[in-house]
Amino acid sequence: MPSVTVHLIRHAQGFHNLGVEFHSLTDPRLTPLGQSQCLDLQKAHFPPTSQRRISLIAASPLNRTLHTAFITFQPLLDSTHPDHAEASQGSKLRKPEIFALPDAQETSDFPCDTGSAPNTLAEVVKEQKWPVDLSLLNEQWTNKALGTRYSPNANAIKARAKTARTWLREKAAELLQQYPDEDVQLVLVTHGGYLHYFTDDWEDATKGLGTGWDNCETRAYVFENGIVAPEGTDPDVDARLVETLDSRKRRGKQGPTLGWEDQRKWEEKTYEGWQKVGLQRPDEIGVEGKEWKSGLNVQKTEAALKHEQQTSDQDAAGPGVRQVESDNIASDMAGELQRERRSSVTVRAQA
Repeated sequence: MPSVTVHLIRHAQGFHNLGVEFHSLTDPRLTPLGQSQCLDLQKAHFPPTSQRRISLIAASPLNRTLHTAFITFQPLLDSTHPDHAEASQGSKLRKPEIFALPDAQETSDFPCDTGSAPNTLAEVVKEQKWPVDLSLLNEQWTNKALGTRYSPNANAIKARAKTARTWLREKAAELLQQYPDEDVQLVLVTHGGYLHYFTDDWEDATKGLGTGWDNCETRAYVFENGIVAPEGTDPDVDARLVETLDSRKRRGKQGPTLGWEDQRKWEEKTYEGWQKVGLQRPDEIGVEGKEWKSGLNVQKTEAALKHEQQTSDQDAAGPGVRQVESDNIASDMAGELQRERRSSVTVRAQA
């Protein structure tokens, strides 16, 4: 009986991951370290010989997730890559593209978690030569106001996470119908916060800032109730996923994933933990009587403004000098971050 495996990946380090001072950056790119993390991920989990088994690659349409997907699976996606012949021999990838899945974007409405307009993103994809299918995007995919599909409210996030799971399961069902004797392996590159909603797995969710996933971490999942053909009766409307035992063992966990009732308790603990470190409870966003500070109008820090100017200058200079200047920008940002933090400590001490 053919199997269906979903490989979930959190994006590599972006410039916004250097500190909260850079959360005001809009749709930030990967740092040089982030790009190296993608190559490490490829070497450890998705070498060229195993990439031929991938049936579909999808990603959140933000720069950092698309770039992570491209670098990691470049041997399979890029015909000019030196390992392409090895990766594509007998490939199960039916379309050598990355599906941009707007329902898989990050949860908050801060600039760093908000994508680029479709026309802008199309230009980036073309310039970077990323093979991306943008057909699922529309002009509203960057609208994160309350009441919209991409609102940062917990219920809205859960609704689109369910839709994304269902979309993946439908793709898997289509592949099984076309190739009934072949295993299906799907890839989704997305975000740390969103992954807890997508998997409904809240264990260790407070380990990092807003997530329990490391940059460029990957875990493997299966659909709890298997795959139901599109024309069949579907008893599992939530298309729930459970992590495989091998995946859990790989990250030091013993036994199966916690049950759904226990996950509800962990979800509440997560919200409480996030609140303690200054993050907002997603289940209280937009709720009457609850204070909420939207990230839509957050003011850019001096460090973020400087980075945007450097990035603009880098783009104008052309691709020939981009890597060198990107390294310099990362170094400058790290220094700026340290200076801002020292300044903050000094102010608190004086107070």
